[in-house]
Amino acid sequence: MYTLKEVKEMVLALFDEYSVDNQLIGESEVGDYTIRIPMLVNMLQMEWCRLIKISTSYTITHPKIEALYTMPSDFMEIDKIVKKDRYGYKEYYWEDRKTLKLLDTDEGEYKVYYFKYPVKLTKVSLDTVELDICDEAANIIPLKIASIIIQPEKADISSRLLQLYENEKQMVIVRQTQTIKNVQTVFSI
Repeated sequence: MYTLKEVKEMVLALFDEYSVDNQLIGESEVGDYTIRIPMLVNMLQMEWCRLIKISTSYTITHPKIEALYTMPSDFMEIDKIVKKDRYGYKEYYWEDRKTLKLLDTDEGEYKVYYFKYPVKLTKVSLDTVELDICDEAANIIPLKIASIIIQPEKADISSRLLQLYENEKQMVIVRQTQTIKNVQTVFSI
C-alpha cells in the first residue's frame, strides 16, 4: 500500500524530471503544491474506487427477530451477505441508503461484504496514511496530480503527463479486471 508521503514524493520527482534546469517550479511553490496534493488524492481515489471497487466486510450477529443494521460510514454499495452455513443470503431490504434490514428469523452470524469509499484525506492528514486504492492505481495517480498542478504554468507538459496517466489507467483497468475474472473462474470450477 502506498502512503500519502510516497505520492507526494513521486509528484515532486515528476516536477524534477520535467523541469528544465530545475526551473519548472520554484522552491517557495513546493509547499503550496504539497498542501493541494491530499485533496487531489481524494478526488482520484474516488475516481478509482468506482472503477476498481474496494472490497471489505464485517460480521453481524443476528438475533431471531427482524433487525436493522446501520452500515459503516465508508459504505458505498453492498456486494453480498453470507450466513455462516450458506452462501448468498438474499432476504434483506434497505430502510434507507445506509440501513440494512434483515428479515430472516434464523439467528446466527452473517458476513456482510460491501464496497467502500476510500479514506478521506485532509490538508493535515499525516504522511503515513495509506491509500485505499490498489497499488497499480496509486502508482500512476502522481501523473495526474502533477498534470493538474502544473497545468497553468506548463500546459504542454501537463498534457503529456495527463496522456501518460490516461494510457496507464486503461492498462491498469484491463489488468485488474482480468485478475478478478481469473479469480472468479478458478473458484467457479
